Amino acid sequence: MRFLKSLSRRNPKAEISTARPLMVSAFLLGAFTLTHAPAPAHAQGADALVKQMLAAEAKARYSGTLFIVRNGQRETATVWRDGNKRRWEWTAPALKKGDVLVDNGSNLYLYHRSENRVTQTQSTPFMSDLGGGWNVSKSGGDALLTRGKQKLAIDGARKILLRFENDGAVYALQNLKFGAQPASKFSFQTPAGAKVTRSKGKLFVDIASARASVNWLQAPSQLPTGFALESAIAASDEVWLRYSDGKRRFSLFEQRAEAGTVAPTKVDGGYFWKNGGIRYLASGVSSGTAKSLAGSLK
Repeated sequence: MRFLKSLSRRNPKAEISTARPLMVSAFLLGAFTLTHAPAPAHAQGADALVKQMLAAEAKARYSGTLFIVRNGQRETATVWRDGNKRRWEWTAPALKKGDVLVDNGSNLYLYHRSENRVTQTQSTPFMSDLGGGWNVSKSGGDALLTRGKQKLAIDGARKILLRFENDGAVYALQNLKFGAQPASKFSFQTPAGAKVTRSKGKLFVDIASARASVNWLQAPSQLPTGFALESAIAASDEVWLRYSDGKRRFSLFEQRAEAGTVAPTKVDGGYFWKNGGIRYLASGVSSGTAKSLAGSLK
């Protein structure tokens, strides 16, 4: 799958006219990179608890409600879980209501109702390696693991993850009902008329994790008021970043390219530019926003 295909060295408009948008969104959905240090001797109890949690997560079966707060934006989804299989159905905010994510353990599908688009990527296990250096304490009957800005709340009896915090972002599960879940919940059916895009990349929900996978990725340091990263898909030679303010979205596509510079130019599908061996396409933005994004990439 290519974000930007058959790019001509002479005609940037011809390059972009063949671009194909990739649509995806993201806690138990994308991959996180949690920085960690070697565990001191007093943290051995915490490390054992982490191992118990990962083992419990691999076998967890439940349905419930997931609440997400990121960059001041709130999301709510009904979730189903069966080990490494999961399904999310968003109920809020309005922009994401009706969006569906299905991970069947092999492939991950994300459907955006507002665009009637489906993106298929690799299944992405959540928190497969948390490292060491955690401190453990009690919060009621649950265990609380902390390390810097990272916090994990673990169910005291079942050892599953109930709440995750990382640098201000919060993901919390509530109203859980444990037991076997219908197999149909983990089978994805493409909605009528939906466009399907397949990617060999992986889905991430923060820039640091995406950069750990693709070190040439560039991200804008200045965003329109209220906008924040919603998700990222990163492959070895191309990246797709999606930003949202809860009501609107825009996308930034990146692909490795030959040397050369092209200023932001209006083309079919958005604004194209090239710099530092990377070509870019911003869709869903104005000319001024495209220039601001291009000038703040780093």
